[in-house]
Amino acid sequence: MFKLKFLLSLILLLFFQANVFAQSQLNANDLVTGALPKFFTAPAIDESEMDYYLTEGVSLDRILQFAWSKAETGYYKGAEFFYSLATQRFPNDFTAQAALATFYYQIGKAPESITQFQVARNVAVSDVDRNGANYFIQRIARESRVGKEAVDAYYLGVNAFAAGDYVSAAGWLEQSLAATPDWIEAQYWLGRSYYEYGQNFEAILNLEAVVAVLPATDERSLGAAWLLKSLKQ
Repeated sequence: MFKLKFLLSLILLLFFQANVFAQSQLNANDLVTGALPKFFTAPAIDESEMDYYLTEGVSLDRILQFAWSKAETGYYKGAEFFYSLATQRFPNDFTAQAALATFYYQIGKAPESITQFQVARNVAVSDVDRNGANYFIQRIARESRVGKEAVDAYYLGVNAFAAGDYVSAAGWLEQSLAATPDWIEAQYWLGRSYYEYGQNFEAILNLEAVVAVLPATDERSLGAAWLLKSLKQ
């Protein structure tokens, strides 16, 4: 039961919580270089606690609960230690690997997060877990390239498109492009959204931009070319 609640918490954390560094206006690089001593001066782990959680028989759920509590109180060094301990104790457990990956994402360590989600994907035993890991790998990679604001709006737009709400999709994708004007992936879906709700002029402008930039063999370029052909007939 806790595993299910924990995985749901991970998803909610990624979709609905603001990044901890956005709230405190801190740079993730500062954490890596040790320029944020206050994060490491939280009360140290009690020796009796340490002894207990280092005991071989402690369950994964208990270790993850403890790691989470350390992260919640700002003791990231301790949280990382216990999340890492969970992955070492339970190397083939998807939840253990995904928990550490999510923690890295939350503190701004994108490369480490991607690597850890790849580990989680490799040990996943269900398509749901495997696809979930792939989703986060792609999302974090996109954020690294174009920024979180653009990616947040992009996913809201793509989800709206999948639900058939093309007007909302276009609105979100316009926001994504406003944040990162040259992001061709967002422009492709914006063109498709305009196409679907009959805004032909805007659709042509965006789809032509996709065809002009991407190789002719790219799936998005092929799709855009097909839509342009139907629009110009």
